[in-house]
Amino acid sequence: PDAAKQQHIDLYRKHFTKTLLVIVDDLIGPQLQAAHTPLTDYALEHGITLRDDSILVQRPPRSWYHAELAQPFWPRLPVIVEHGHYGESQKAKAWDGDLLLKSVEEYHASYMSIHGWPHEYLEAIRPTIDAINRRLGYRLQLREATWPQKIQLGVPFTFQTRWANAGVSPCYPGGFVTLTLKDAQGGMVSV
Repeated sequence: PDAAKQQHIDLYRKHFTKTLLVIVDDLIGPQLQAAHTPLTDYALEHGITLRDDSILVQRPPRSWYHAELAQPFWPRLPVIVEHGHYGESQKAKAWDGDLLLKSVEEYHASYMSIHGWPHEYLEAIRPTIDAINRRLGYRLQLREATWPQKIQLGVPFTFQTRWANAGVSPCYPGGFVTLTLKDAQGGMVSV
């Protein structure tokens, strides 16, 4: 069966060459717990990331099954999590905002999709959403910046920064600081 699933992956790779492809964790079996499987290793080898769409579907301690499977993915690719339908999860007594945040931490999630009416969901669990928003993905924070009070045309100067990532996943595309210099009238001199 994995050969057929690999062929399916290859079909998507052939036709979606500029798209980040995602494999759902349940392809290996919804409750199989493993750090590696041939299918997920194959996906990772070909730049395909992982999604788990069964967070908080079942009661603790079975709130999710595949955080361990996400570990080889998140350092290289954004991992996606999605929780169960909010109302159904509550009825099943599987809903727990602290566990939802914990899933973001354990999966090093870059994205989270929700199941529920957004306004009702936000109103009901605002503190949880706020906490998740402070950790989900990468959160680059400027911790310190120093520069001279005055500079002169044609004379080099030093601009130093210190950054931290307060999120659970790396800044995959990388980046660089852009510095804009303006004259006394507010006009841009250099970027």
